[in-house]
Amino acid sequence: MKEYVFKVKKPLVLQIIFSTLSTAALAILPYLTKVLFDSLTQKDLRLFLFLISAYILCNLANIFFSYIEMIYSWKKSIQFELNLKKDFFKSIVNYSYKRFSSKDIGEYISLQGNEITQLEMDYLSPLVDIFQALITLIVYGVIFFVLIDWRIALVMIIASIITLIGPKLTSKRLSEKRKIYLDKMGEYVSKIKDLLEGFKLIKTSTKNNIIDEHEKTLKETSKFRFNYGKYKCISMLINGAFIYSLNITGFLVVAYLLYKNEITIGTAVATLGYLEAFMGPIDRLVYNINTINSTESIKLKVLEFLKIENKIELEHKESLENSIKFSGVDVKFNNFTLENFSYEFNKGKKYALIGHSGSGKSTIINSLMKYVDLSGGEILIDDKNINEIDTDKMITCINQYEHIFATDLKNNATVFDSYNFKSLNMLLGTLDKQMIKCIEEKQNSQQLSGGEKQVISFMRMLLSNSQVLVMDEIFSATDMNTSKRLQDILMSVTDKTMIMITHKLSEELACFDEILIMNNGKLVESGSYDDISKSQVFKNLKAV
Repeated sequence: MKEYVFKVKKPLVLQIIFSTLSTAALAILPYLTKVLFDSLTQKDLRLFLFLISAYILCNLANIFFSYIEMIYSWKKSIQFELNLKKDFFKSIVNYSYKRFSSKDIGEYISLQGNEITQLEMDYLSPLVDIFQALITLIVYGVIFFVLIDWRIALVMIIASIITLIGPKLTSKRLSEKRKIYLDKMGEYVSKIKDLLEGFKLIKTSTKNNIIDEHEKTLKETSKFRFNYGKYKCISMLINGAFIYSLNITGFLVVAYLLYKNEITIGTAVATLGYLEAFMGPIDRLVYNINTINSTESIKLKVLEFLKIENKIELEHKESLENSIKFSGVDVKFNNFTLENFSYEFNKGKKYALIGHSGSGKSTIINSLMKYVDLSGGEILIDDKNINEIDTDKMITCINQYEHIFATDLKNNATVFDSYNFKSLNMLLGTLDKQMIKCIEEKQNSQQLSGGEKQVISFMRMLLSNSQVLVMDEIFSATDMNTSKRLQDILMSVTDKTMIMITHKLSEELACFDEILIMNNGKLVESGSYDDISKSQVFKNLKAV
């Protein structure tokens, strides 16, 4: 976290400088009060006017320097949060799919939206405030020691150091309580996301139960927040007791010295003024030390997400020279197993994967895209293990429910100008003009129909210009006319290798060079449509 504090060093240093100037202006005020009380018997008009002018000037200086300090405080805070959120998001998008999918998206959202902001509020700002409080104590201490009374100053400094014991007594437990609460808060965000994503399921018959489910999680989260708050109150009470002991000590010292006639009334009044001045920064020190200690768990959590994976440098491969070969591939997860799958997908050919739901078709694609780990066997691309190759530019995969961003057609199809949109002109001319117009006019493509979203996914795939196109039921929501046109476009492409999962067992399969039939995680039949259509396995599949 020090790295991010260092990045905001310029506004941070300027904030501390102007804070010091503001403090110095305030620190003079009790001394001016002392001089005023001690000179009451002199009836010196010039001195009175000087003291009044100095008092007003110090207050104006304090207001001016405080304003500048606050401006730099905002700049520092915003810059710190901006840097951290930029790096956090950049780190996440560089995760492997396996690492990314190990966490719920709600947790990422909670960290990006809440915890990082909490770090700015409860780590950086308190850290700076600790420096400011220390500077305040030093400035007040020096003025007190030099201009007021060194004995009282010494007692106050020793008492101030003792008050810092308070945070040490409660900080560890407070951090633990806060971590538990924030973990529960992350679970609550995930629950909200889950429930709202199922908005279509909210009906008269389900509404009350869904509300109850939300409230159950909310109450559980609130319980842990209360536990954290309760211990925070105890912590503040203990710290407050130490701080007020400082006030009592100072008062007793002043009372004793006044009784012994060793200080003037002016010194006593100034001392009591400085006592109040000491109380503020000591209170801030204790509070901020506790606050920073309580963020330890958040800091470690955010830094863990920012940690860069030790990635092996992979060879970038953009074109397929010969084939993609599955050799004895096994994939096991939950109760499903893809068993000993071996097949060679040759360059330039079009393949259809068919079979019942849960037969292993999607697992083949997920293996090729490195979304799942192999339990056995290997996948070779041009005789090189896929784990040694970066295939991002060579292979593009789209599925039935491809994500559509909440923006317009161009940003969705080009993934924010990653691809050249102009090459879509030919495709747009072949589709229904009314449908294309509807898609183009919609500023939030998430509001389009399922079929229209699949059209955008199809456009995105073609614009990627990848050598290998992998598809999972990409026409399931489009109408028959649109499906036919899109499939015709797809089949007219001659320089791509295509692997498509489909449930359509019609004569459209004749467009593919080879069809693979999967069942219970095994390849049971493969060949051309003419051969496959005559097999009993295919007939049984059609009959279901």
